[in-house]
Amino acid sequence: MIAILLAGGLAGLWGSERVVGQAVRGEVTVARGVAQAGGLSAPVHISGGELRFELAGGRGQFRALAAGDGWRGHFLQPRALVGGAPFATPVELRRIGPRKWRGQILPLESDFAIYFHIAQQPDGSLRAVLRNPELNLGRGRPLAVQVQGDTVRFLDGAQERAVARFDAVRDTLTLEGDLLDGGDASVVLTRRGRDDAPGFWPRPRGAYAYRPPAPDADGWSTATADLDPKLIAALVQQILDTDPLVSPLPAVQGLLVARHGKLVLEEYFYGFSKDRLHDLRSAGKSFGSTLAGTAIDHGAPINLKSALFSFFPEAPQPPDKLAITVEHALTMSTGLACDDADDSSPGQEDRMQAQERDWYRYTLDLPVAHPAGTYAAYCSGTMNLIGGVVRAATRARLTDLFDAQLARPLGIARYAINLGPNSDMYFAGGLRLRPRDFLKLGQVFLSGGTWNGKRVVSEGWIKAATAPHAVLNNGNTDGYNWWLREIGSVRTYSAGGNGGQFVIVAPELDLVVAFTGGMYGNFAFAQKTVDDLLTRYLFPAARAAP
Repeated sequence: MIAILLAGGLAGLWGSERVVGQAVRGEVTVARGVAQAGGLSAPVHISGGELRFELAGGRGQFRALAAGDGWRGHFLQPRALVGGAPFATPVELRRIGPRKWRGQILPLESDFAIYFHIAQQPDGSLRAVLRNPELNLGRGRPLAVQVQGDTVRFLDGAQERAVARFDAVRDTLTLEGDLLDGGDASVVLTRRGRDDAPGFWPRPRGAYAYRPPAPDADGWSTATADLDPKLIAALVQQILDTDPLVSPLPAVQGLLVARHGKLVLEEYFYGFSKDRLHDLRSAGKSFGSTLAGTAIDHGAPINLKSALFSFFPEAPQPPDKLAITVEHALTMSTGLACDDADDSSPGQEDRMQAQERDWYRYTLDLPVAHPAGTYAAYCSGTMNLIGGVVRAATRARLTDLFDAQLARPLGIARYAINLGPNSDMYFAGGLRLRPRDFLKLGQVFLSGGTWNGKRVVSEGWIKAATAPHAVLNNGNTDGYNWWLREIGSVRTYSAGGNGGQFVIVAPELDLVVAFTGGMYGNFAFAQKTVDDLLTRYLFPAARAAP
């Protein structure tokens, strides 16, 4: 067997695609004080216009507010395999009888695809490239392959990246160990070709032909693109022709364009589709800042010039922190020792999230590194504090506010909210949306705060959020978690997240563009990839449109 393997018997593409579900999914019924979901029963507690229940074995919780003669709220599911966080997904219970309601629980499921492309080198050795569209595991770096008997080891330098068992009879590779913390170790890889490796190749072979987006009951009007057709075809064809073995990989997983308020281009790659929720990473910060704006519009007593600590009276109030305002937190200029780009920074996001304690308090307890307002660094922890401000001012759950003030007005029926240790919305990222719904946020801002003619957020907040407020230590100009940049010669503002999650608004072209991507761990490369596609194709296509 060793001779066969060393002779190249392992060469080729190996892959696996899985969807890891949640224990509870489907119909939920509440009747006479008892909830039935996922084959389980739980007592229901109704008090003060709120309905709650918790399923045994940590399988999830439900909490909802009265809505007419029913209830509207969220199912809080256990931690997801991909992403490692708990999520809240919306559920509406409709009345079907006296003291009886029914709805559907649709939790976030974990899609996880993994591929190893193994090639024999001229000297007879084997090299492999690991590809994973959900997390970009391996980052596409070449791995050495060592074979001993039926054991196949994948090495990144001296580090063992993965181990697999080769079954010559079944012609499979079974991964051992755990590529995902807490994940299922039993991953069986089979040989794949161009047409059955959806997460490895952008798409099956074929030349691109433009088609206008299909209508959907989500509020978007669709139209034939008011863009130069040759440039649009060349743009999409470039994505389709991407070599999956290059590193780093410009993995664009979704591309959507709205022109003059209508959806005109919608394309997906690497196994993604319009109905699959996508991890927006830090682009979710722009939804968080917008939710702060809608809360103020709805009367929340929040003055951006107010002392930040006044919203957290339970925290110590040290004199050197009393000058920090809400706006400083919103613009990442609190001066606290927090820089996500510096692994040694006390407030760095991974350090904060490794704590079991309250993340609000963890950030508030950080030492002061600079006087407030004099220095800005990218800090997820201080953006998360804005969620604490909104929660304190409204005395409402952030998940409920998101549903009432953003999701429902924008016609967002499906979403998954990343939760912090307080079982409420993490304001600094991780929101999962359909790409069509992601694009809506940019259109609302371009339209001055309206969606399909209805006011969502005030025009005053739109102007304030997209005005320059701080220049970060990385050189980026920040509004209220909208990044202000000239791309080429076009003025833009954008929401951005790790991996290539962008909504870019170009007011002078009446254009909104959304990218979703899998370039995780390489933000600069993702930004460069998107900038190149905008300047070479999309902006000229808008200018050249008849």
